[in-house]
Amino acid sequence: MIVVLRPFGPNRVKLHTISIVSSVSGFSPLPTLEGNNNPRTLINPIIDSREAETAVTVDDGSTLVISGLRMVRMTTRENKIPGLGDLPVLGWMFKNHRTQQQQTDLYFFVTPTLLETASAHSRLPVGSRRASALMHDARDFLRRS
Repeated sequence: MIVVLRPFGPNRVKLHTISIVSSVSGFSPLPTLEGNNNPRTLINPIIDSREAETAVTVDDGSTLVISGLRMVRMTTRENKIPGLGDLPVLGWMFKNHRTQQQQTDLYFFVTPTLLETASAHSRLPVGSRRASALMHDARDFLRRS
């Protein structure tokens, strides 16, 4: 998660957040130069990615909840008696199928806090640095990965 904070008035903070969640969902073989798929070829991961980007203004000390990063994963398994489960007409009597659904919700809780600086008595968000440069760096990094 990338969070950029900017002070917005005396007791408010403007937040710009990017949340990215990725997971490997499987693998696929890479084709060789010869065009065949032998078992020793390299494999390429299949990556599922979910992203949420938001910009919001909140009061100092208030908590922002970012959600909507839901993932639903379905898995199906087949168990069978070897040989008998492969029979064309009677095979269904010797095997069973099981389908399972798994749901995952991801929530991020962000609570910005402003600190007084000793020199100018201005308030800065905790961990603040040039916000536009940080967001630009974050976008470049995410596009490269």
